[in-house]
Amino acid sequence: MVAKAAIIRVLGQVLQSEIATVSSDDFDSITRKKSKNYLLNFEGIVHDIMDEMKDKTPTLLAILRACLKTKKMKSNASGVVAVIFSIICKFRRPSACLIQRIISLLLYSGHEVKW
Repeated sequence: MVAKAAIIRVLGQVLQSEIATVSSDDFDSITRKKSKNYLLNFEGIVHDIMDEMKDKTPTLLAILRACLKTKKMKSNASGVVAVIFSIICKFRRPSACLIQRIISLLLYSGHEVKW
């Protein structure tokens, strides 16, 4: 039982370290991009986020991929991982709200009014 607790504690520390790295002022994370032209290319964003995760948060990426594994892997699994990553980053750093910007852009383009 002690070994499990130690493994979970170390895993938590690794995840916190990875997320702190992409949330730091020194790192220009994809999740903080604001360019309208960039936000319109969702497939490009997903690809960029996956590259960023492979490089800076490999443990988090492995855990998220493992959580999404099913007998029949969905084609949108990378998009789901990218959305989850963006949400996690937003909790750590409010300016990392890429998904919020994309949703706002979609609502605005569909002529949705603010509530």
